[in-house]
Amino acid sequence: LFRSQNPRTKCSNSFKDRTLTTCLFYIELMKVVCDEGTVKDDLVNYDVPPLKSQSDDSQMQERMANARYAISLIRMHGGD
Repeated sequence: LFRSQNPRTKCSNSFKDRTLTTCLFYIELMKVVCDEGTVKDDLVNYDVPPLKSQSDDSQMQERMANARYAISLIRMHGGD
C-alpha cells in the first residue's frame, strides 16, 4: 500500500469513523493517487476537528470546503 510522504490523518477503522467528516482522508488518498503537485495544501483545512455530534456546527464551513475540494479532485480524475 502506498503512503503519503507526510500523512496528516489518522487511519480510520470503518465508514462510521468520525475522522472521515473532515474529508482529510480522501484528500490524502488523492495525494497518493494523483500526480505530485495536483493536491494543493494551501486549499486544505488541516486543523479541522472531526464532527462530534449531528448538531455540531463548529467549523462546518471548513469541513464543507474540504469536502468540495475532495469531490472536485475526484471528478478531475474521472470519478463520478
